[in-house]
Amino acid sequence: AGYGTLDEEETDTWKRSAEALGILCDMAESYGIELVLETSPREYTTTHNAQDVVHMIRDVRSPALKGMIDTATLGFSGETMTGAIEELGSYLRHVHVADGVPNGHLILGEGHLKLYEMIQNLDDAGYAGGLGLEILNDRYMRNPHEAMETSFKILKQYIHNK
Repeated sequence: AGYGTLDEEETDTWKRSAEALGILCDMAESYGIELVLETSPREYTTTHNAQDVVHMIRDVRSPALKGMIDTATLGFSGETMTGAIEELGSYLRHVHVADGVPNGHLILGEGHLKLYEMIQNLDDAGYAGGLGLEILNDRYMRNPHEAMETSFKILKQYIHNK
């Protein structure tokens, strides 16, 4: 669900993705869990921004499908944290936190994103859902524990300093 080929019509990809997500959501509902859909700025995905996520959620029409925000893809997709929060509204369930230039999924503090401000935007909106570190850059493959530990410490500082 969510991916097509570069030569495939976007409407065909969208329809197939909505159908596949509907099947997954039926399964999720039977287990009492929610699925979260995120954006990706690549050309071959269906949800490029928060508006697309909301559109897909409405097309699938399942209470099990919700949305999420990824800090590292916001700048790449031309969105802001406040804009994504407003667009997703009550559908927002999770946030991936990573730094970037603007993309890159880097250790917090290694990129150019205004992460403290983004966390503050979530606070200002009353967001009470989960935050998950998504440090997915090849440069950390040899020592992923250190990358996650460093980012976790910085994230804790952001949260405690507000």
